[in-house]
Amino acid sequence: MSALTAVCLPCAIGQAARRPVLTSSPPPRQRFVRIANITCKASPPAVDKEEAQIDAEWAKEVLEEVVNPPPGELGQRGELWLAAQLLALVAVVIPPNGLRAFVDAGGWLTFAAGLALVVAGQQRLGKNLTPLPKPRDDSALVTTGAYAYCRHPMYGGLILASLGLSVALGDELRLAIALLLAVILDRKAAYEEELLKARYGKEYEAYQETTKKLIPKIY
Repeated sequence: MSALTAVCLPCAIGQAARRPVLTSSPPPRQRFVRIANITCKASPPAVDKEEAQIDAEWAKEVLEEVVNPPPGELGQRGELWLAAQLLALVAVVIPPNGLRAFVDAGGWLTFAAGLALVVAGQQRLGKNLTPLPKPRDDSALVTTGAYAYCRHPMYGGLILASLGLSVALGDELRLAIALLLAVILDRKAAYEEELLKARYGKEYEAYQETTKKLIPKIY
């Protein structure tokens, strides 16, 4: 080994030791995951417990208002519209097969409710019953029983029963006929009420103002 080599070799080794060691950078995916972890740890989502408690109390209050109406306000706050909305939403969510069963069940329930209304009206009317719109000469005005909920429960019951049966059977022609029957009975009831007002005067007019026509709480 020459003298020059002996002098330069230690210098070269020292310079190499002082140089920074270069390492390969992590792949882009690892860098992204690392940055995301640092960001999540640095800024956790702030949760306002007081605000969350206020929201929970408000939701509880609204629910209590819906399920516990004040005395005398049941059915007067638009509950039927809410029920229709919920039924429509359920119908959207339920698969077609389940929806068909749901519609069938609703049809049969409506059919049964209609028959019950017809029977209740017939029993309460008693000897006042007549198939003609004109009341019998010896009849009395009946406003109790089924007639406390609607002025023509038998007509309303026939409408509900025919519509419910048509829906349960899935018969479009039968449904069209049921709708026609509903129009006929509605017009017949209107004609009958003109005769009842002529017979009972203001007593029947007051009854009209406080009682639905065909379907309790609806129409």
